[in-house]
Amino acid sequence: MIAKIVFNLPLDRAFDYLVPEAWVTRVQPGMRVVTPFGHRTLVGYVLGLRPQSHIAHLKSLLHVLDPLPMLTPGQLRLARWIAAYYCCSLGEACAALVPTALRMRALTDEQLTSSTPQVISPLILTPEQDAACTKILSAL
Repeated sequence: MIAKIVFNLPLDRAFDYLVPEAWVTRVQPGMRVVTPFGHRTLVGYVLGLRPQSHIAHLKSLLHVLDPLPMLTPGQLRLARWIAAYYCCSLGEACAALVPTALRMRALTDEQLTSSTPQVISPLILTPEQDAACTKILSAL
């Protein structure tokens, strides 16, 4: 399975990435994924899936950041409109629709070097919010 990915970069195209066999049933349009991109590792947005690519040697997705799609089909349509209207890339438009706290630019070395497929929780809490959640959960 091949995923079409866009990035929060001023590039007016999507890139094909191989979806590891373990994730074929889990990866969906609207999800954020971590991929190799040149000499970097970037967070990208899945636009769609297809059975094959015209590119012979594809790089694989490294991580899936969301258990469910972060962007709905309606939000992906909105991102396409934003990109056309404001003359930005589709990846930049997708990134603008994701809450700032969830735009993960850097992951830990352990997460990036792990070869085990993983889903990273998109929930990012401040220490105060974490303490409040802990109190609430313990009271339940």
